Formats: sequence, C-alpha cells, structure tokens
Amino acid sequence: MPPPIRHDVLSLNARIVQAVREIAPGSEYERLLSEAAKSTDLHAEAARGLLGDLNDGYFASAHDLAHTEVFKDLLDMADYLLDKGWTVAAAVTAGGTGESHLRQLAVKKIPCFNPLDNHNKPKNGNTLNTALAAANVYGATLSKHITAWQGIRNGAAHDPQAPIDHVLVKNMISGLRKFISDNPA
Repeated sequence: MPPPIRHDVLSLNARIVQAVREIAPGSEYERLLSEAAKSTDLHAEAARGLLGDLNDGYFASAHDLAHTEVFKDLLDMADYLLDKGWTVAAAVTAGGTGESHLRQLAVKKIPCFNPLDNHNKPKNGNTLNTALAAANVYGATLSKHITAWQGIRNGAAHDPQAPIDHVLVKNMISGLRKFISDNPA
C-alpha cells in the first residue's frame, strides 16, 4: 500500500513548479521538474538551486527585465544630456552604463566569473570585454565596437581637454542601446 498523500507536500510541490515556470521558463530547473514530476526531493533540489542562483544574481528573468529597463532609462538620460549640449556628461553616463552592463553580462554568461579584481575592485570595461569575447558571448567585431565606446567614455571622463564628438557619442548611445537589448544580463 502506498504512503498516504500529504496535502502540505502537494501544496509545496505545486508552489515550486509554478515558481520555476514563472521565473525560469525553458531553464534547466524546469527540465528537472518535468523529469521528476512525482519526486518531492527533485522538486526541492530544483527549487533550492533556483533560489541560490536568484540570490547570487546568476539567473532571474524578472531581474533581467528590470535591469534592461534601468539601463534604457540611463541611456535615455545620456540622450537628453547630449541633446542639451552636455556631450562629456552624455559620454560618461552612456559609457558607465555600458560597463555596468558588461559586468552583469559576464557574471551571467561566464561560469564562476568573479567581477572583482585581485584588489577587490570591479574589473574594468576592457577586462570585461576581453573575457566576454573570449567566452564567445559575442564576436570580435562587436568587441571592437565596445572597445571604441570605452575609449570615448574614458576620454570624456579622464581628459577634460579631449574633444568629444557629438556624433560619436550619439552613435555610442545608439550602439549601446542595441547591444543591451540584444544581450540581456
């Protein structure tokens, strides 16, 4: 005779399945749940893994959406600054947005990636770009564009005498907008 059905276990299983389907559709977690439709232990293991990754920032559809929206807003701010004639501020804002996105993209796409250097400081954009290209997250051509955008940002941030071209900054903002949209973190 099979053991009696515990309604609290069924309720927990239903909650786990629903949470995984909403937060991580098409993921390894959902695949695990499909294979283990009747196994409470595997449901709990999938939920623990998903919760750990969510807490560590490695996977979160809702987080990805919020992240994209925040960066879109920052790029909109850079556009506004550029339209008002604040070319340097626009370049620094857009470039910082790009570097932050690279950092989060590296954490998401490269297994065991540490976004901090040996001195516990955030890795710079060049290091992040090199790591992402080496991991085949994107190709060499896009990596060269990112290097150029970093050059514009660094010139604006660190050399107040450097001429910062309005059109280059406009193209940088447009390119970053597409890059962030095509490569969610």
